[in-house]
Amino acid sequence: PLPPPGAVFELFEQNYQKLTDKTAAILNDAITEYSEPWVLDALNEGIERNKRSWKYVEVILTRWAKEGRGNGKSGRIPKVYHTMEDIIGHVEAEESEAQS
Repeated sequence: PLPPPGAVFELFEQNYQKLTDKTAAILNDAITEYSEPWVLDALNEGIERNKRSWKYVEVILTRWAKEGRGNGKSGRIPKVYHTMEDIIGHVEAEESEAQS
Protein backbone atom coordinates (compact mmCIF):
# COMPACT_ATOMS: atom_id res chain seq x y z
CA PRO A 1 0.00 0.00 0.00
CA LEU A 2 1.15 3.53 -0.76
CA PRO A 3 1.95 5.85 2.16
CA PRO A 4 -0.25 8.86 2.82
CA PRO A 5 0.65 11.72 0.50
CA GLY A 6 3.31 14.01 1.86
CA ALA A 7 5.23 16.86 0.36
CA VAL A 8 7.95 14.58 -1.06
CA PHE A 9 5.44 12.19 -2.62
CA GLU A 10 3.33 15.00 -4.08
CA LEU A 11 6.36 16.78 -5.56
CA PHE A 12 7.70 13.54 -7.00
CA GLU A 13 4.40 12.54 -8.57
CA GLN A 14 3.70 16.00 -9.97
CA ASN A 15 7.15 16.49 -11.48
CA TYR A 16 8.82 13.10 -11.98
CA GLN A 17 6.53 10.11 -12.45
CA LYS A 18 3.52 8.32 -11.05
CA LEU A 19 4.13 7.09 -7.53
CA THR A 20 4.29 3.30 -7.25
CA ASP A 21 4.95 1.08 -4.25
CA LYS A 22 8.56 0.74 -5.39
CA THR A 23 9.17 4.49 -5.81
CA ALA A 24 7.37 5.19 -2.52
CA ALA A 25 9.73 2.76 -0.78
CA ILE A 26 12.76 4.41 -2.42
CA LEU A 27 11.54 7.86 -1.35
CA ASN A 28 10.85 6.64 2.20
CA ASP A 29 14.37 5.20 2.40
CA ALA A 30 15.83 8.50 1.18
CA ILE A 31 13.79 10.48 3.72
CA THR A 32 15.01 8.16 6.48
CA GLU A 33 18.62 8.44 5.36
CA TYR A 34 18.81 12.15 4.44
CA SER A 35 15.68 13.90 5.91
CA GLU A 36 12.55 15.19 4.25
CA PRO A 37 13.87 18.75 3.70
CA TRP A 38 16.98 17.42 1.92
CA VAL A 39 14.93 15.16 -0.34
CA LEU A 40 12.56 18.03 -1.16
CA ASP A 41 15.50 20.33 -1.95
CA ALA A 42 17.18 17.71 -4.13
CA LEU A 43 13.94 17.03 -6.01
CA ASN A 44 13.53 20.77 -6.56
CA GLU A 45 17.09 21.06 -7.82
CA GLY A 46 16.35 18.31 -10.33
CA ILE A 47 13.24 20.20 -11.44
CA GLU A 48 15.14 23.50 -11.76
CA ARG A 49 17.83 21.82 -13.89
CA ASN A 50 15.27 19.82 -15.88
CA LYS A 51 16.96 16.58 -14.74
CA ARG A 52 13.90 14.68 -13.61
CA SER A 53 15.31 11.28 -12.77
CA TRP A 54 15.72 9.65 -9.39
CA LYS A 55 19.36 8.84 -10.21
CA TYR A 56 20.11 12.55 -10.56
CA VAL A 57 18.40 13.33 -7.24
CA GLU A 58 20.24 10.45 -5.57
CA VAL A 59 23.59 11.83 -6.77
CA ILE A 60 22.72 15.24 -5.30
CA LEU A 61 21.83 13.69 -1.94
CA THR A 62 24.98 11.57 -1.89
CA ARG A 63 27.13 14.60 -2.72
CA TRP A 64 25.49 16.70 0.00
CA ALA A 65 25.99 13.91 2.54
CA LYS A 66 29.64 13.57 1.56
CA GLU A 67 30.60 17.22 1.05
CA GLY A 68 28.04 19.06 3.16
CA ARG A 69 25.46 21.56 2.07
CA GLY A 70 26.74 24.59 3.95
CA ASN A 71 25.17 27.71 2.52
CA GLY A 72 23.64 25.80 -0.38
CA LYS A 73 26.74 26.07 -2.51
CA SER A 74 28.86 23.13 -3.47
CA GLY A 75 31.91 22.55 -1.32
CA ARG A 76 33.81 21.35 -4.36
CA ILE A 77 36.53 23.49 -5.81
CA PRO A 78 35.82 24.25 -9.47
CA LYS A 79 38.08 22.44 -11.92
CA VAL A 80 39.22 25.73 -13.44
CA TYR A 81 41.46 26.29 -10.40
CA HIS A 82 44.78 24.64 -11.07
CA THR A 83 47.22 26.55 -8.90
CA MET A 84 47.42 26.77 -5.14
CA GLU A 85 46.93 30.54 -5.35
CA ASP A 86 43.66 30.04 -7.24
CA ILE A 87 42.45 27.53 -4.67
CA ILE A 88 43.36 29.79 -1.76
CA GLY A 89 41.60 32.68 -3.49
CA HIS A 90 38.49 30.56 -3.95
CA VAL A 91 38.46 29.48 -0.30
CA GLU A 92 39.04 33.04 0.96
CA ALA A 93 36.23 34.38 -1.26
CA GLU A 94 33.85 31.70 0.03
CA GLU A 95 34.78 32.47 3.65
CA SER A 96 34.38 36.21 3.08
CA GLU A 97 30.99 35.70 1.45
CA ALA A 98 29.86 33.44 4.31
CA GLN A 99 30.72 36.14 6.85
CA SER A 100 28.74 38.81 4.98
